[in-house]
Amino acid sequence: NEFHSCNTTGDQASSVYVGAGETGGYTDFVFQNNIVREMYGEGLEINPRVTSSQAIITGNVFRNVGKGTCSTQWKCRPGITMSIQSGGGNNGTVIAGNLFFDIGSSCVWDRGGGTPRAQILNNTCFDYGKGAGGGGPNPQGISGYTNGGRATVMNNIIYAPNGTAPFDGSSFDASYNLCATGKACGSMQRGWSSNTVLSADPNSAEFMRLSESSEARNAGSGTSALETDLIGNARLQESIIDIGAFEFGVASREPASMPTPAPTLAPTPMPTPMPTPAPVPTPSPTSPPAAPSTPVPMNPPAAQPTPAPTAPPAPKLEREPGSAKRVKSSRGKHVRRELIRWWRAQQQ
Repeated sequence: NEFHSCNTTGDQASSVYVGAGETGGYTDFVFQNNIVREMYGEGLEINPRVTSSQAIITGNVFRNVGKGTCSTQWKCRPGITMSIQSGGGNNGTVIAGNLFFDIGSSCVWDRGGGTPRAQILNNTCFDYGKGAGGGGPNPQGISGYTNGGRATVMNNIIYAPNGTAPFDGSSFDASYNLCATGKACGSMQRGWSSNTVLSADPNSAEFMRLSESSEARNAGSGTSALETDLIGNARLQESIIDIGAFEFGVASREPASMPTPAPTLAPTPMPTPMPTPAPVPTPSPTSPPAAPSTPVPMNPPAAQPTPAPTAPPAPKLEREPGSAKRVKSSRGKHVRRELIRWWRAQQQ
């Protein structure tokens, strides 16, 4: 599905609001393989009024959301709000394998509590904190909103070109994330460089895909909650899982290319066969028998038609043919008889 263009409502619009109403809640909510863009408020809001369980949010793209509310009481909003109005929290939430970019505030607000704690795994969170005034009140890549986050945050790329920090002051269980050099994003972290992804241009087919020398390649930990990455590649291409929403592999480097077929040997040239002579047409039964002729050798050149005999030019006559007047010619009676015979033949 694609949710888009709710960015002029003047209200806190989102693609889906989970848990609304006085007693709203959920069990086994799945939000998967969607595109969410141009939302006035957050991309997705999970905000039940009772203890709820098992929200699974995987394989989605969130872009250009959460900016419309920046000048309102709601302030700038994140890609996903995970919150709770009352009750014991959101139990067992999983946010994995998603791509966030061009976000007004955070990619994820973790303020929902719950047991087991939420897991935020193998996401790519890029170019956040874009709203007016720096995307406040909590523009960090993953935030507890009021420093109250406690999710497990692992194997994520969290990088903002504008320098916004990856985390707020929450007590996340964070490890194996990649963020800007000089920023803190947990233990065993990696630093962003120009080699991390093939392209940071959202218009490129290689946007946010890992390069061969990426710091995120083979740098994650554990096994993935998903069998495939955001574009359908097997999640484990090599011996160790990669950081971020994209797994490095042939399909990541060359998304539009076809596999090169195995080379084949050139066939051995065959001798050129002799051309078969054209068959001699059988004479029609009504045609007179052909005169005997000398056998024609194999593949003779095409016979040229014998030109019709050309009569010798007639000498200038003083009268029409047949006149008693003699022809002025020194060749005598023989020439005259030939000319008369030729002329008569032409009249027939």
